[in-house]
Amino acid sequence: MLIRLTRLTNERHRLEFVRDDGTSEARELETRSALLHDLVHYAVETEAGLEASFYGQLAGGKTYEALTAEPSDDPEAMGLGLEAVEFHRPELPRERKRQLRAQTIREIRRRRKNT
Repeated sequence: MLIRLTRLTNERHRLEFVRDDGTSEARELETRSALLHDLVHYAVETEAGLEASFYGQLAGGKTYEALTAEPSDDPEAMGLGLEAVEFHRPELPRERKRQLRAQTIREIRRRRKNT
């Protein structure tokens, strides 16, 4: 899947992706919070080889809207994927951030042990 981030203004950017089957989507997003968030998702998911996470699900055909409307119930995605990089979001309660950090560390250790 091709992922393209394009600066539109100092405040806005476009996230565009083209799946391997040729289908595509694009969204105009607010840059201040969304750009870093999108880049962190990409970095974590790529380095950890996550296929059921945000970009993996986009590549598999899920829409951006479907993925951003509600959290996933997919255990693999929740294990280390969609929520793995969420703990940096300032609006999350402190206790939820602590839970996400701990969950992410446990899952990384589990995956390293199994490889």
